[in-house]
This record gives sequence, C-alpha cells and structure tokens, in this order.
Amino acid sequence: MNEELHKLVIKECEQYDTKKKEIAEKEKELSECFNQMIDHVRVIFGVDRNESVEHQIANRWKLDQFGAHNMQPLLEHWQIYLASIITVKHTISFSGSNFAANALFGFKQIRCHSSFYPFRLNCQTGYPKLENNNVLRVSDSMTYELGKWFKHRSIDQSKLPLLFELTKDICELIRERNEFVTPEVKQAFSFVKGLYDSYQSADYYRAEMKKIEDYYNKYYGSIELFNKLNDRRKQLEDKWDVINKNYKLIIKLSNKKLKV
Repeated sequence: MNEELHKLVIKECEQYDTKKKEIAEKEKELSECFNQMIDHVRVIFGVDRNESVEHQIANRWKLDQFGAHNMQPLLEHWQIYLASIITVKHTISFSGSNFAANALFGFKQIRCHSSFYPFRLNCQTGYPKLENNNVLRVSDSMTYELGKWFKHRSIDQSKLPLLFELTKDICELIRERNEFVTPEVKQAFSFVKGLYDSYQSADYYRAEMKKIEDYYNKYYGSIELFNKLNDRRKQLEDKWDVINKNYKLIIKLSNKKLKV
C-alpha cells in the first residue's frame, strides 16, 4: 500500500467530515433564520400557529372562501317577489322569447319546471348591469329584455319598480365583488393561507418577500371592501325577508316548495 496516499486519504476524510459538519451547522443556522423570518411574517398577517388545529382549519377555510359572495338568498328573493306579483296561476309566456313566469317558480324557461336565473355571478368587467329598468345585460352578447317582458298584463305593474330596484342592487353587488377580487388579490390570499402550513418552501418565500408590502395592502384592503359588500348584502337580505315574508308563508301553507 502506498502509505503517503493512505495518509492523504485519511486526512481528506477528516477534512470532509469537518466541512460536512460546518455545512450542517450553517444549514441549521439558515433554517432557524428562515423560520424566524416566517414567524415575523405570520405576525404581520395575524396568523397564529399556536392556535388549535380546529381554529387553523377554520381560518384556512375562510381564506378559501374569500370572494365567494353568497348571492343565493337575494336571487331567491328576486324569484319569490316576481312570483308574488303574477296575478294568474297558469304560466305566462313572454312573446318573442324562450322565457316565461308563473306564481310558483318565478322566472323560468318555457317547458321547464324550475326557476331560471338571468344573472351571472362570474361576468366580464362591467357586467351585469341594468339599463333603464329595461334590459339586463350579463355580457356583450347576452341580454334579457326584462322591462319589455314584464309589461305583461298578468304582472302587477304597480309592484314592478321594487323588483327592478332589487335587480339593480344585485347587479351592483356582483359587479363590485368581481371588480376587486382580481388574480392579484387571490394571490395575496394564497400567500397568507400558506403561512398556516407547517412547512414552507424557503426559495418561494424568499422570493415572495419582495412583494410582502403589496400582499399586505391587497389582503387587508380587500377584507375591508369585502366586509362592506357583505354588510350591504345582509341589509338587503333583511329588507327582503320582510317584503317576501307573507308570500313565503302562503307557499308553505299551500304545501308547495318554490324550486330555486
């Protein structure tokens, strides 16, 4: 055996072990530094990893649901009120269209036994909108001539203004929600959601630190806006709970369910 090479190999092994130990110590320091950074970011965004698992799951669910504007109660109120102001029991058809209405389903398609919603929740920018209490536009190409159709003799015309008022309110809520829940806002919420995880990608978060101020502004600004929209929506729901109360009771007493 070549003793000189043997001694060199032994020395190189020792050097290797020393370097490996130094690297392990540096990686530990780097990991501790990263974890401290993440903890500070969590404080900035109000994320508490010491909360119970149930609370953390609930908070993540709230972030997942952000922007999911629950318009269903107002859409149901729209259908119920329309049904309540139809003065006949049979279905009435709107000339020149594929749509009809009756006192059970409200607005519907011809030959369908369920309600049809003329609103779209995910519209392009600027839609839906009601023009002159006449045309409901949900896209550049899709329109519903509600004003023309609802002039039908079997609809109580004195009560139509309130229906168009609700139509306008629904359009505004949908449109405003879609205008501020942009891809950038969704990205900010995804960033915050990731702070609830036990493991984070160091490379991802190190790169994202450059955007933290923008994320912060979009995150908290959007929560404020969304809460205001929700407050408006809730006020409308309360208002229409009162308006539609009697007709909903009639439906219940007649043992019929309004399909919405």
